[in-house]
Amino acid sequence: MLSDYAGITIATYRERDDKNFVAAVGTACNQIRTAIAEELKRPAIGVLPSTALAVGYFENFVTKVVQALGDERELAMKRKVKDSVGKVKIERRRLVYDAFTLHIVLPNKLSEITKESLPLRVSNLVQISIETQFRDFPFYIRAKDYNPDPKTALSAFDIPTILLASRGAIKLILGDRVPGLDSDQERLELREIRNFELTLRLLIDEGYGADNSHVKVETMDYLKSL
Repeated sequence: MLSDYAGITIATYRERDDKNFVAAVGTACNQIRTAIAEELKRPAIGVLPSTALAVGYFENFVTKVVQALGDERELAMKRKVKDSVGKVKIERRRLVYDAFTLHIVLPNKLSEITKESLPLRVSNLVQISIETQFRDFPFYIRAKDYNPDPKTALSAFDIPTILLASRGAIKLILGDRVPGLDSDQERLELREIRNFELTLRLLIDEGYGADNSHVKVETMDYLKSL
């Protein structure tokens, strides 16, 4: 029935007199490639939480931090430090800059952002927080940038550890696991990271434009280049 093809675009081609079959199907193949590429860009909205996590992260963190960094060029920042006797205190400094970029660093595996693994991966960064009308927002800057001198461009970094919620959800879905099912856990975690990234990129493109300079999505390997 014709209704069976609803929503399906059929790629057609015509046989060429010169019997050049590659050229004959070229346009049709390009249409198929484009359709596949567009489909891969779409988040796989399903029962796992990565889509909702990405939306919440974008609306409740990314937009607020970008607004705070964009509204001001001098921010009050603070971080926790220990004094000579090991007592934790709050150190306050001013953060001055002319331009900024928020780098959202995504893990290759969820094991990279656990409380045991993450400190090793951000050892060359300093965690600070900025005070806004909403709340204090923590993120990272390069250790060499942590000083009161003006900076032409500020590089801010955040690793969305909220993704770890996916691990808990996956464990609930898999139930009691038996030896040999570790690959299922890892496969689903990788799918969650990919879907989180696709959703986040879609929201960033819609909110700031695909060619914006204020919000960039990076992989964990990016931190090695700093």
